[in-house]
Amino acid sequence: MGLLEGASVLEIKRRGKFLWMPLDSGDALVVHLGMSGQVLLREPQAPDDKHLRVRLITEMADGRAVDVRFVDQRIFGSMAVDQLVDGIGGLVPAQAAHIAADPLEAVFDDDAFVAALRKRRTGIKRALLDQGLISGIGNIYADESLWRARLHYDRATDAMTATKVRELLGHVRDVLGQALAE
Repeated sequence: MGLLEGASVLEIKRRGKFLWMPLDSGDALVVHLGMSGQVLLREPQAPDDKHLRVRLITEMADGRAVDVRFVDQRIFGSMAVDQLVDGIGGLVPAQAAHIAADPLEAVFDDDAFVAALRKRRTGIKRALLDQGLISGIGNIYADESLWRARLHYDRATDAMTATKVRELLGHVRDVLGQALAE
């Protein structure tokens, strides 16, 4: 019997490039999207997607069969069963416990982020890419957020005002929200 056979997904969560589905077994199915990974829902008879890496045959609550497919062109992503551990905002997969909250999560603390960012002595783009400070921002999202905020990538974090950091955080949320919608 496989680790997933007969298991039920309780919910779906996301933080940065991690997606996880807590299971009724107490573990979670964890997906790291890497640079090009996608989780796709397909009809079982649909042709295989190019770069298909994992196919899970599932049954929905209404009895419909649906394939959950992990497709990854560059093979930097992964899909695996992992244990859940205490982390920011509750139980998180062990492999994601080291990353900070995502600015779209309810548990993200704006005041703590502003204070932590302003204590750093680095360029703003480097700080935005630090997944220990804020998760979910890669190179392109950082550039787009900085452009919208009219900030140079090398602007010193310790010289930024709290107001400017909050403005930037608003742009980060807009960029991430737009990316998720697309």
